[in-house]
Amino acid sequence: MTYYTVCQYTPHQKKTWDAFVACAKNTSFMFKRDFMEYHADRFTDFSLMIYRKQQLKAVIPANLTQDVFFSHQGLSYGGVVIDEHIRLGELVAIVREVLLFLHMRNIQKWYLKNIPAMYHTHPAGEIDWILFKLQATLYRRDAAVVIDNSAQKIPYQQRRMRAVKKAARSPFTVQLGYEQLAPFWNELLIPNLLERHGVAPVHSLQEIQRLARCFPQNIVQHNVYLNHRIVAGCTLFLNQTVAHAQYISANAEGRSSGGLDFLFDQLIRQTYARYRYFSFGISNENNGQLINSGLQDWKEGFGGRTMVHDFYAIETANYPLLDHCMLVK
Repeated sequence: MTYYTVCQYTPHQKKTWDAFVACAKNTSFMFKRDFMEYHADRFTDFSLMIYRKQQLKAVIPANLTQDVFFSHQGLSYGGVVIDEHIRLGELVAIVREVLLFLHMRNIQKWYLKNIPAMYHTHPAGEIDWILFKLQATLYRRDAAVVIDNSAQKIPYQQRRMRAVKKAARSPFTVQLGYEQLAPFWNELLIPNLLERHGVAPVHSLQEIQRLARCFPQNIVQHNVYLNHRIVAGCTLFLNQTVAHAQYISANAEGRSSGGLDFLFDQLIRQTYARYRYFSFGISNENNGQLINSGLQDWKEGFGGRTMVHDFYAIETANYPLLDHCMLVK
């Protein structure tokens, strides 16, 4: 029998952790410790590292809240991050060991935010079968709009085409870089979110600036100007396979003039065309129960279609369900 050791992450393991997530097959730069810890004061980190002998085989970005184990609540997704050589039987043993580790510490639930398949560099569906075997409960499903650049493109909706053509006749300029974060946050994003939803961005300006300094190759800001006035913008989070629009915002002039359509046409067809996926993010509200139809229609108008992002609840006491599930014949 192969035995695995589950350890709680400690700061002296930062280099080991970061090196592992950089090479995993279902990963994101957001799993790097410098990203996870920008809001360390808000969460009790309980990330786990799973070893086979001295070899690190998997990590789980996570935190504890009232004795419940969560895929890190400061991240959009989490799950079990694994190296490219892991096979199904190995992951079965790893997840069983993790559940036993949690159960022995009186942690009864694990809320797991699965890593969307578009972030996989190799097939990484092992966890989906394991969740089925564990009788995990699907408690939320978000719908992201995604363009698959490796497939035959779906044409733009006619309204989007007209908006792009209209915008091409206007003197728009696009500027990108770290210095573009402040005008986007202060003049577009914060006012729009406050007016429309009564909320602030998940990241403050100071937080996103700090993260952009730490990850200049992964966080990029694009702003659209019309007659030297900012009218639209987008903050991109870039991973190995995905260019993801983390924040999108425009003022009334940016929407009516087609400035936002102009920007996204450029991002999709030129700037990030080499990425396998271009993700517009989700259009969900109310914990995934509702779809903002206007936002969904705008995103789908560029040829995007739906990929789901699943959230599961696992009873740690169910770890015996993973016993004897790999038959030897």
